[in-house]
Amino acid sequence: MNSKEILKCRSCTELFPDNPQEAEKIYISLMKRFHPDICSEPFCNEVSALVNNLYHRFKAEIKYSCHTDYDFRYIREYEREDGKIYFSDDYVYFIPESELNDIMYPAFKSLTAGINPKVLEQAETFLPKPEFNNNFLRMKTEKGEFPLDEVLDFFGKDIDPRHCAWIISRLLGMCCFAELGGIVWNCLSSDNLLINPEMHTLRIIGGWWFSAKEGAKMTGVQSEIYNIMPPSCRTDGIARSITDLECVKAICRKIFPKNSPAPMLEFAEKSCMSDSFSEMEYWEKTIIKSFGGRFFTEMKICIKDIYN
Repeated sequence: MNSKEILKCRSCTELFPDNPQEAEKIYISLMKRFHPDICSEPFCNEVSALVNNLYHRFKAEIKYSCHTDYDFRYIREYEREDGKIYFSDDYVYFIPESELNDIMYPAFKSLTAGINPKVLEQAETFLPKPEFNNNFLRMKTEKGEFPLDEVLDFFGKDIDPRHCAWIISRLLGMCCFAELGGIVWNCLSSDNLLINPEMHTLRIIGGWWFSAKEGAKMTGVQSEIYNIMPPSCRTDGIARSITDLECVKAICRKIFPKNSPAPMLEFAEKSCMSDSFSEMEYWEKTIIKSFGGRFFTEMKICIKDIYN
């Protein structure tokens, strides 16, 4: 790799393989080439600093904490308006506000009630996997799933529009699933989602306990969702699928960089369609207009990029 290619790297996986011995060899080789005391190339200071940073991130051990009241280890803790959430390697733990305990199990059961088994099988990639406990909720995650907000923070405003495209495709797929089951998610925001950059999947891990049947009275929503939902829903408290579509549009406006193709930016600002399937159809056309077709785009990021 030359200096310009190295300076484009964001993730330690772009420079270093998983094997520590091989990674060390690459690190030594790069430092011999680009260390300012040896190298006279332009940008050698920036290159050596970046190589150092990525290598030390690669070498650093993930730091765990132990919950003092419950027997689990975690890497990150977040205070939410509806409780506390903790992220570990293979589980997400949620300690809810006490008034949520009575609605969580029924809400989860209603998510999958009456859904065709084949559709349910496909939905496994994005449905939560809760294990109910008297004091907290434990949700199984898959290897390579990270909090979406953390990934967005990592990329900052430089996230590739093609990554944004598949994220929105997954979200609209979730909306179509919910519409098939007559459900409104009432929780589609970046802080309620996990992302698997390698598999190009999303998973809902927060707020799903506020899901409700289309046309039914809502039990509650997070303030971010409340501010996004249409005025009619705020007024009468009735769950409507338009809320989920408005949430997707809000995520579009949050994650699309300014250099996104014009059709994507137009999609983000356009009023929602009448149903999720029409919205998905319009989005598919937007992808074609934006990129000329569907292409798999590798998102290089690993757990050490997120948590170190």
